[in-house]
Amino acid sequence: MLMYWGGAWVRRIVTVAAQELRERNLALRVRVRELIAATDESKHPNRMARLLAVGTHLCLHPRWPEVLRPPAGTLAPPREVTLLRLALEEEGGTIVLDPDVPLDAAEGLEYLDRLVELLPQARAFPVGTVSETFQMFAPALTGDPRYAKVRDGLDAAVAAVSGDRAVAERCRTRALAFRRAGRLLDALRELHEAKINWWNGDTLRGSLLAMRLIGQIYNELRLPHAAKQYALAAAGIAITSEETQLQDIGPDALTDAMHYSHAAGAWGDALALANLAVIAHGSLAEDAYDPEAHPDLERLDFHTMIVLLAAERFRPDILPVLRAALGDTSYMQDLVVNGLDVVRPAFTFTEEAFTEHADQQLAGRPFSDLGPWRTITFAALGTTWRITCANDRRNVLAAERFAAAAQIVLVELAPRDPVFLPQEVHVELLTGTRLAGRDPVRFKPSNERTECFVVLQPFTANTDDEELRLDLSATLVYLLARLSARPDNEFMLMVEHAFREGLTHKLHVARPYDDIANLLSDAHYDALAAVSMQPFPGVHTPVPGGELRLPATAGPGYDRDASLENIRENYEFIPELLNQTLPRALSDPDTAAGLQRLREDGWLDWHMLIAITNAALNIRAGASGLLDRPLATQREQQALARTPETADSEPIPLAALTPESLSYTMQVAMLAIARRRWRLLSPTQTPNLTAFRALLATRYGWNDDVSHSDLLSDALAEDGTLRQLIEE
Repeated sequence: MLMYWGGAWVRRIVTVAAQELRERNLALRVRVRELIAATDESKHPNRMARLLAVGTHLCLHPRWPEVLRPPAGTLAPPREVTLLRLALEEEGGTIVLDPDVPLDAAEGLEYLDRLVELLPQARAFPVGTVSETFQMFAPALTGDPRYAKVRDGLDAAVAAVSGDRAVAERCRTRALAFRRAGRLLDALRELHEAKINWWNGDTLRGSLLAMRLIGQIYNELRLPHAAKQYALAAAGIAITSEETQLQDIGPDALTDAMHYSHAAGAWGDALALANLAVIAHGSLAEDAYDPEAHPDLERLDFHTMIVLLAAERFRPDILPVLRAALGDTSYMQDLVVNGLDVVRPAFTFTEEAFTEHADQQLAGRPFSDLGPWRTITFAALGTTWRITCANDRRNVLAAERFAAAAQIVLVELAPRDPVFLPQEVHVELLTGTRLAGRDPVRFKPSNERTECFVVLQPFTANTDDEELRLDLSATLVYLLARLSARPDNEFMLMVEHAFREGLTHKLHVARPYDDIANLLSDAHYDALAAVSMQPFPGVHTPVPGGELRLPATAGPGYDRDASLENIRENYEFIPELLNQTLPRALSDPDTAAGLQRLREDGWLDWHMLIAITNAALNIRAGASGLLDRPLATQREQQALARTPETADSEPIPLAALTPESLSYTMQVAMLAIARRRWRLLSPTQTPNLTAFRALLATRYGWNDDVSHSDLLSDALAEDGTLRQLIEE
């Protein structure tokens, strides 16, 4: 504005004095220096870059009292100057300033010198405008020794933007093709690259649009908190940007966030975010409430009405809290007063049908954000997550931060096959400072699921962003490593590869999650926490997205031919080793009946042979004194295991071969077989053996078998001796 004022002064169409223009310029420069001194460029590089650019522009204003003012009417009018500039740009040229115009060039170059040093960190700063200004003033700046450095730095930045833009456009093209083909993980990988390559001030719009699309794909994978993180990050950057060409993205991105809260079952939050999205539309969007211009508003209306109708039909006591969350804008009031009457006749669900439909469509149960405790649920790669936390703002934002990060990491690990056990993961999340020496995750003993406490650092205005990121990443890696059956070194190699492939910029978008999601007040969370609501019937089990289902492919290290050969060897050699015990067991009616029950429970013949072998070996080792010798060599143990029984061997009590005893023995044997054959380990000290067996059955051939004589009906000859189970 000050420069326009100066142009008007030169053309003699204002009465302002040249000295006043100069004084106002100097006053603004003082203010800019104060703001620069108060800004930490390590935390706010883009803000610092903008301040340096403003300082540069102010220094390159003419010193108006020293400018020779031409007679009125001798300068070309502004419109002709604009047309000349456009014509030059089409020819690849630009307007340049008369080098004799008095400027504070040295101070301007001081700002530019600092700016080019900062550009690698200030990727969201639009370098194009500063570069164009430098081109215009180049003749007046060439005498300064810093000119070459500034010129080369700006040229490199502009070239990088052009190159990055081309890469980003190719990534986006591939991403859209992958999405159409249903390959969402591949589409995400390309969009993350596009996001980074567009992450420049001059191409930031492309990055924000890519972030919205990333959110949509996470949601299609039924990972709503990762989706919400990207939507809120795009909304926050757009709305707070000083670039008007970005701000229209904000309302639509907030609408996205509302949909993702709805998908997560956080329906109280969803209504509050719907209210914010409507307000943002009214402030920032063109044709704010035109459904053709903003089709997502129709979905916002639909989800809002579904929430209110479900509460009205099934839990009317919670309606006052939901109405308060929805706000009192005229748009929302009209929706409540008029919209509900239109759709109410079509809402014919019974509570059971509604619950079943919601469980199929959503990652979380409806109204899961009501009550003193909040629950977050999702599923991926065989793991089913239930994260609980106190329903207050600090703990909820930390829990959502954790859930979003877990979802993103699971997506990144999926192509590398972390081999998670198919089980539930129950996390009770707390915010605070861990006790000295304590691990970030504290496990509770359980053989049915993984249960743990997770303590995360809370977000505050004084939180160090890098410390917060490291705390989150370390906690997640520690927990996920204990969900994987792969050896620690193999799992950590996968994690390291993911970080080399850009996991850091995928996990952390712009500001910390708690900052970008901090849109709702303490009063909102307190109101939701105070609600007492009867839960919907049954237990919600979230459904994973298509590419994140439990893999059914062969697991790492599994070879079917080798598996069948091992099974064949069991049938060939175990009967020789147990030539005394097996005939006694198979001819005993009670023992044979117990083995039959195991078969009915799904045991194969080689499973029974291995369990009997291990039970016999334990008894023989005890009788020989090996169990009393902790330092007994592995060679001694192996020699005993390979020594066939004789008539003089210690008889194995048949009481040791009951279904209960063999089941316990088989649990230990199963873990040993998995470790020896496929390098699979129990990830916790209290293993979930049911999940471990399910993993082996699904991916490691635990139910493989070869042709053989039936153990329970054809293994004994007429004289009571053992037959060969594998015919030569």
